Amino acid sequence: MLRFDGPPLVASLALYDATRSAAAWASNWFVNGTRADAHLTYSTATLHTASGKTISRTPHGEWVPDGILTAYTAFADALATEQLPPHQAGDHLRTLAMAEAAAASARSDGMWVDVPTSDVPRHPDRDHRR
Repeated sequence: MLRFDGPPLVASLALYDATRSAAAWASNWFVNGTRADAHLTYSTATLHTASGKTISRTPHGEWVPDGILTAYTAFADALATEQLPPHQAGDHLRTLAMAEAAAASARSDGMWVDVPTSDVPRHPDRDHRR
């Protein structure tokens, strides 16, 4: 469970990793927000807006190897064009800090653990809040 600064915002995630066969394994993610709700699987992302509009995308390929190759290609293109990549190192460092806080919380019987504010600069055109 994640608690964010500002108005009382909370997100939760439950994982159950005990399937006995690949046929029984699936992934459904539900993200609910004030302006839209999303339902994601390994094959499709669907956004349901507050105005009633539904937008679905089904990317081509699989996460391995296609998703990894796409992320690598975006990084290589950013280096070649001297642009910032779509996912910067700071994004990954903040994600790792959150994962470490989750592990520390689990070791402490679910105690709330603060994730320190990052000193890593953010891209001025993007405001990723984590």
